Amino acid sequence: MSISIEQETQYNNTPRSSKVFISYSHDSPKHKERVLKLSNRLRSEGIDCNIDQYEISPPEGWPRWMIKQIEEADYVLVVCTEKYEKRFKGKDEVGKGLGSNFEGFVITQELYEEAKNTQFIPIIFSSEDSNNIPIILKSATRYNLNTEEVYKELYARLTDQRIIIKPDLGKLKQILPKNLSPCLSTQDKKGTLVENSQKPLIGELKKITDVSHVVDTPITNTISLTQTITNNEDLPRAAIFTALPVEYRAVRKHLRCLKEILHPQGAIYEQGIFSSNDQEWEVVIAQVGPGNEQAALEVERAIQYFNPRIILFVGVAGGVKDVKLGDVVVASQVYAYESGKAGNTFEPRPQLGLPNYRLLNRAIAEARKDDWLQHFGELIPDPHPNVFIKPIAAGGKVISSTSSELYKLIKSNYGDTLAVEMEGYGFLKAAYANSQVDALVIRGISDLINDKKKADKAGFQEIASRNASAFAFEVLAKSYIESLDLAQPKVRNVSNFHKTFISSSTGMEFVLIPAGEFMMGSEEKANEEPIHKVKIKKPFYLGKYPVTQKQWETIMGSNPSIFKGENLPVQGVSWYNAQAFIDKFNEKEHTYKYRLASEVEWEYACRAGTETRFSFGDDESKLNEYAWYDENSGGVTHPVGQKKPNLWGLYDMNGNVWEWVRDKYHDNYNSAPSDGSAWEEGDNFKRVRRGGGWSGKNRCRSASRYDDEPDVRYDVLGFRVLRTL
Repeated sequence: MSISIEQETQYNNTPRSSKVFISYSHDSPKHKERVLKLSNRLRSEGIDCNIDQYEISPPEGWPRWMIKQIEEADYVLVVCTEKYEKRFKGKDEVGKGLGSNFEGFVITQELYEEAKNTQFIPIIFSSEDSNNIPIILKSATRYNLNTEEVYKELYARLTDQRIIIKPDLGKLKQILPKNLSPCLSTQDKKGTLVENSQKPLIGELKKITDVSHVVDTPITNTISLTQTITNNEDLPRAAIFTALPVEYRAVRKHLRCLKEILHPQGAIYEQGIFSSNDQEWEVVIAQVGPGNEQAALEVERAIQYFNPRIILFVGVAGGVKDVKLGDVVVASQVYAYESGKAGNTFEPRPQLGLPNYRLLNRAIAEARKDDWLQHFGELIPDPHPNVFIKPIAAGGKVISSTSSELYKLIKSNYGDTLAVEMEGYGFLKAAYANSQVDALVIRGISDLINDKKKADKAGFQEIASRNASAFAFEVLAKSYIESLDLAQPKVRNVSNFHKTFISSSTGMEFVLIPAGEFMMGSEEKANEEPIHKVKIKKPFYLGKYPVTQKQWETIMGSNPSIFKGENLPVQGVSWYNAQAFIDKFNEKEHTYKYRLASEVEWEYACRAGTETRFSFGDDESKLNEYAWYDENSGGVTHPVGQKKPNLWGLYDMNGNVWEWVRDKYHDNYNSAPSDGSAWEEGDNFKRVRRGGGWSGKNRCRSASRYDDEPDVRYDVLGFRVLRTL
């Protein structure tokens, strides 16, 4: 292909000089020599490449030198080997590979800050090393430098040259349609079939006279097994379960933007958006089939996969007493009526499933009002269905006669039961095993046991499903306001914020911290000034306790603490060690949601809506109730959670151990961020620690802050973890 003069001007391929740093581990003398040869060759060919082998002992120290190299480089070549990956993640033996571990953290932070960062380039010397590329770099273009051709491609990228030049666009070429009839016109052929490859002309509009069979079905998209589920991180998530297709369709009508999601094990879900009260939920819906055991299995699977905040079981039930067709029963408790001992006679031994207390009380509140009827649109039933908050019974059989032994069993042993169904107990059993979710069972009455077939034929399954769904979505609409109230910065009554999330790998418990505003800092020390307003725009989860030694060992396989004990906070960890733990924690749970809190987030959570010296007020004589400090600690750490929590349910925010946060240290708050983000700018290499540890009362204040080198390890220094939504 010849290139025109215009193209040569446009693509003159003039090399551009760049600055390159090579990040690698000292695997062996041979490996070290190969990295040196690569760097020497790049330098000989005009690229300002740097490696640690060119330095003896930089005056600013190795950590600052490495940060400077990464920050100033146009590209960082990451030489990936098994040992490098291990050190990148902090998996190597304590004290080994600190350079690679630190560089790995800096690289990870840079990629977090800018999602489209192309500065970091994976380099391998053999095909086998492809498996050793750190997970955060696996999507980047890699270069296997085992051939001269690949080196040429790398060199072209580093110098901004093109190996293959994209040609300019030519003129469009006209393609005549096949068998085009010369007599075809809009006058004499309008609306006729065209039997060739030409697009037919538009015919006349056809009037539709019978619309009785038109169904409003939302358009869905499908997410395949190999794709990542994309969720709106700003939206809370709920999961709604049904047993029957008629129930599923009733729930589905309340959602928009539906898309299909395929679980790796074959389960099929749909995910959509529910909007009400100027708020939105991301809702996953699933049809789990009949039976308590099946419900427990499928609900557990969905909870683990989607991690919802709220789960609801919505469907139909048979009315036992005090209800009419179409009424709604919210289960205040679910009896597993088939549990018991079968001897000469059956002896019931009730097992009980209980809903979430907060969600049940929300249902009680909505049952007193008619707001839920808005979800029927213009087709509000007359008379209105009633809503009951009463027990129901769940078992494995369909009860279709009031003369049956099972019906008599329920009436005689579970006399307060209003309805009977087949999945509620299994659903609540799965919820009980996942305490981070709020669960509720909502049923519409589709039959009154006798004449079940007659009621089904009359359409009462559809009516009952519609009514139960309408009430369920009203509960969901009001629950968002309750669980994520973003309103007031000076909150005093904050019991609703004790929503928690529990890590599946460590059991680490997190407390939901609401968004809001607060005044950060104090006038007691110069480094706490000036007092300034900060706005936290998004809620987040913060560790209920500092990271314990048991949790550290689960992730890292070792224990650096001086004072040993499973429930003691881990201590003797540097800022780098904390980052290594978080990287490995994220990898174990296949996420990037865990990190250290920013200094702003930490103080905001510590204050818990207060503006006093301590989260409990100004009276320091009460500190003994909330914190371990120099007067009561005995100079050692104590098990987490033994003192009182602050108003937002966080323990040991004051005292016990100091806690690392993300920020670089600054002498004051002049020019500090006001949006909750970490303050990473500046030349100071030190990092901030908060909380006071077992030191003096004044250091346990909410605003108290100190600094340290990020590689120091004290017996009073630990950390806690933040999880983003």
